[in-house]
Amino acid sequence: MGDNLFESAKILELQEHVTELRAVWYKAIPYGTTPTDEQLDQFFSSGGDDTEGVAGSRGDRFATWFTGRINASLTGANGFAVGNRLSLADVLLYNVFAEVLTQEENGGDVIQREPFFSLKRCTDLVNANPKIKV
Repeated sequence: MGDNLFESAKILELQEHVTELRAVWYKAIPYGTTPTDEQLDQFFSSGGDDTEGVAGSRGDRFATWFTGRINASLTGANGFAVGNRLSLADVLLYNVFAEVLTQEENGGDVIQREPFFSLKRCTDLVNANPKIKV
C-alpha cells in the first residue's frame, strides 16, 4: 500500500478509478454477454477525453477517459505506478489491462480470457498513456 500516506492515497485513488471503469464496462456489456463490435468501439474509442483538470464529461466516460485520468494521476518512478517499488497499484494495472487467463482458468474462447474482451485494444490504450505501462 505504498511507503507513506500519500502513496496509500494514490493507490486508493487508482483502485476507485478501476472500480468505476469496471462498472461502466458492466453497464455497457452486462456480465455473461459477449460484446458486439459496436459496443467495443463505444467503450474503447468514444466518450470524454478531458484527462486533466476539472472533469467535464459527466455521463460520457469510457475507457479513454478513465485511462487518461489514471495516467495523469500516477506518481511513480523507475517504472512503478506509485512510489519507487512494486505496490498494489502495479498489480491493479496489470490485472485490468494486461492479464490474460489460461484455458484452464476460463474454458471460454481466447477473446473471453482477455481484458475487456480485447487485449489489443487495452494495449493500445496503455501505449497512449505511458505511465500506465504494465
